[in-house]
Amino acid sequence: MGLHKALFPVLSKLDPLARSRQRGGRFWGFLTYFLAGLILLAQASCSAEEIAGFDLDISSITFTIQGESQLRVGKDTKLTAVLDTGGVSIGSLRVLWSSADPGLALVNNAGTALGGETSLVSGIDAGLTQIAARLVAPDMSDTSPPMTHPLEVFRPILAFTGPPADIQHGEAFPTPIRVAVQDPDSNTVVQASDLVTLNITDSAGQIDPEGLFIWEDTSGETPVTKTEPTVTVGASRGVAVFPDLAISPFGSFHLLATVESVEALSPSFDVVPTLSAAISANPNVVQAGEGSARIRVTVMDGNNDPVSGVPVSFAIIGGQAGSSLFQATPATDGSGEATIRLSSTVVGVKTVEADIEGAVPVRVDVDVTPGPVSGERSTVSANPVRIELDDATTVTVTARDAYDNPIPGATVTFSSPENTDTTLTTNAAGDAVGMLSFSFSGLHEIRPVIDGTPVEQAALVFVAAGPVSGDSSLIVANPPSIVAGAGTASVTVTALDSLGSPVPDATVLLLVTGADNTLVQPPTTTSAAGQATGTLSSTKAELKTVSAQVDGTDVVQTVAVVVTPAAVSAQQSSLAASSAATPAAEAVTLTATARDEFGNLISGATVEFFATGSGNTVTPLAVTDVNGKATGSFSSTRAEPKTVSVRIDGVDIDQAAPVEVTPGPASASQSSVGASPGLVAMTEQTTITVTARDAFDNLITGANVQFLATGSGNTLSGSTLSDGAGQATGTLSSTVSETKTVSARIDGTDVTQTASVIVTGAVSAALSTVEVDLTEITATAGSETVSITVTARDDNGNVLSGLAVVLSSTGTGNTLTQPLGPTDAAGRAIGTLSATIAELKTISATIDGTPATQTADVTVKAGDVSQTQSAVTMKPPSINAAGGAVTTSKITVFAEDQFGNRIEGAFVKIVTLPNSCVSSCGSLDQTQGFTNGVGMFIATYSSGNYTGLFEFKVFADAKEIRVVTVTVTP
Repeated sequence: MGLHKALFPVLSKLDPLARSRQRGGRFWGFLTYFLAGLILLAQASCSAEEIAGFDLDISSITFTIQGESQLRVGKDTKLTAVLDTGGVSIGSLRVLWSSADPGLALVNNAGTALGGETSLVSGIDAGLTQIAARLVAPDMSDTSPPMTHPLEVFRPILAFTGPPADIQHGEAFPTPIRVAVQDPDSNTVVQASDLVTLNITDSAGQIDPEGLFIWEDTSGETPVTKTEPTVTVGASRGVAVFPDLAISPFGSFHLLATVESVEALSPSFDVVPTLSAAISANPNVVQAGEGSARIRVTVMDGNNDPVSGVPVSFAIIGGQAGSSLFQATPATDGSGEATIRLSSTVVGVKTVEADIEGAVPVRVDVDVTPGPVSGERSTVSANPVRIELDDATTVTVTARDAYDNPIPGATVTFSSPENTDTTLTTNAAGDAVGMLSFSFSGLHEIRPVIDGTPVEQAALVFVAAGPVSGDSSLIVANPPSIVAGAGTASVTVTALDSLGSPVPDATVLLLVTGADNTLVQPPTTTSAAGQATGTLSSTKAELKTVSAQVDGTDVVQTVAVVVTPAAVSAQQSSLAASSAATPAAEAVTLTATARDEFGNLISGATVEFFATGSGNTVTPLAVTDVNGKATGSFSSTRAEPKTVSVRIDGVDIDQAAPVEVTPGPASASQSSVGASPGLVAMTEQTTITVTARDAFDNLITGANVQFLATGSGNTLSGSTLSDGAGQATGTLSSTVSETKTVSARIDGTDVTQTASVIVTGAVSAALSTVEVDLTEITATAGSETVSITVTARDDNGNVLSGLAVVLSSTGTGNTLTQPLGPTDAAGRAIGTLSATIAELKTISATIDGTPATQTADVTVKAGDVSQTQSAVTMKPPSINAAGGAVTTSKITVFAEDQFGNRIEGAFVKIVTLPNSCVSSCGSLDQTQGFTNGVGMFIATYSSGNYTGLFEFKVFADAKEIRVVTVTVTP
């Protein structure tokens, strides 16, 4: 039976209650469904599939939409579809929401459970619209007629419900400022919690950029006083209540409230000052850069009493250039006064404004006048600068102080004797203009004096002179000495008339003595000062005499210019040696000549001589004479080709002098004799090498060499002249076994050094030896070895090299390493021995097939105790208690190393392990001792009255070996 059929009678009876949901509220509706659910559970049970499959006529069910009918632009609201029936199909029907208005955005508009909610997001436009809802079957096969719900989308408005009143500066509004968020009908939107921002505007409604709020921010742990252009407060139940606000500037203002794009302007109000102020300057006239004016502000309250502690700030309103303020007191003192000092380097009226908190700003003027005349900054000029004797020039003098301010009304006089009667006065721009004339020709300096201060600058005026005078005119060369090819002397001719006045526009011709000169004539005629300048340079080092003609008139005076040589030239300078070859230690004379690039000889130059190779003696330094020459000497003890070079004044000269140093006579002590090998068998040859050297160890080529040897049976042969390496080689062989002394004679000089050659016979079994570095080692796998040295000798005891040696050893477990090669020059061959078996080893050797008589013994001893190789036995393993037939058992310890070698003298310790025996437990005859010659240690255990299992832990050389047990029976 379906759930809906089972519930039908019950729902019919409860239908009046269900309908009362609309009349009596949601409580009764909820109670109706709750009772229906209890009856359902009491009468029948069904599955979800039965509910979903019930055939229901959706069009017979009516419902309503509950929720707000007014919606703010950009805000969400919620709507609920509520059934008018008893809720037969709870859990199966769905609500489908829709709207034809594209300005509404629907969330959860499909598939919303019956009785569920949807969120609506408004568009950007205000106006009337509506939304529709339909009931939908789970499979979307049937829908109910739509139910519509009207919506009014509106934009909020702002209203000042607590308009601001007039306030005094620094005080808060008497009542809090309130701004309400309202709907179009001026009703407060209690749901609104927007952030409302306040700005300060001027009387025209424009935001005042200097308007600042002052309030106490209590949002943090510690209240903070803030001064900012805006204040933002969140609305509560649609009303934003602002804290106690004060406003810093004076004047008439509005408050502008803003929420998103919505604004509201408050009625106008005034912020009036609470204080009054007066300002004065003393003095009110100061000199630029010389003094300062003291600006004083006095602040009073409404009773004209002074107010202390009021912040005061000063600023220059106009003419700030070059001006500065130094504020002594940033706030009023006990007399209500604040002061500042004004100074300036620029003239003009300076207006100082004082800004006082709580009062209207006040201003005062200070007049800055010029300072005293500055001789450095004042100027003078003349126009024209060239006149005839009967003409005048216009002179302009500008008077300025140290800061370039023009000085009007200053008195100008002139220091030159010709113009002492001329007096001028400067105008408003500081200028004084007058005419000056002169009584004689020449260059004149005009130097004015302003109010007693001389002007440092001078104006030059040239007064034309008479014809050129050869006697009065002058010629000067600068510098008087130049370097050949590099230096240039300026030659200046001053054309003067007979009275010594300069003659301008005269033509000058320069003349010079000597050769290789470059004389550049003056490019122009003489200047206003009567001067014309040319230049002289030369590549010839000598004394030059320079003369001149002016307008065809010879100048009587001449001038000397000395041309000195240029720097040393590496190409032009030279070096010569008195000989191209010299024996060792003999001297050669060196001559260096210093010249510059033009071939001029250079005297006084520093000369350094150098030579390649070694063993040289060279004159280190010399100085060139008047002929540019310097001499030195060179010798060397090293025979070889030498290149002698020179450096003059730090310049390396290109030319060098080759000198061949040849060896001296043969030296008995420096020459040498050698023989190799020094040990040979009979009939074998040894090579004799004789090296011929002079007293300085130089090799001698072509020396006559004679070979000599002591003893008998000798055969000597070889070259008789030394080769390019100073050597002569020969051979020696002998049929007699003995030691030979080989010597040589070079060019008749017996060489001091000799060489010894041993001529050997066959291997001697008796005289050859076998030796070891150790007579005792420990058994190892090669980590400890014996070095075996075999020395081969003949019957005369001479060592024999180049013979094969084979080693052998007795015993087992040996690792015998044979020598790496035959016997060396000392007749020795070396091998090694290591072993793992402890025993006495006898080492022997066979030399070139001959067994050596001598042998060497090495004892290999056992290594450390091995826990794994060592062993312990206890026999018998079972004995009787005291009084029985068998009452003793022997513990036998075998100490062995890792190779199984028995260890003599190992320290053995036996520990009886604890058991439950209290008394009469038996005893060991010995609990510790050393192993005997075969590595054994034996202890005997005797039983007591106690029966049971006894354990013994055995150690050898502190290493635990075994745990053995014995059973004691009754």
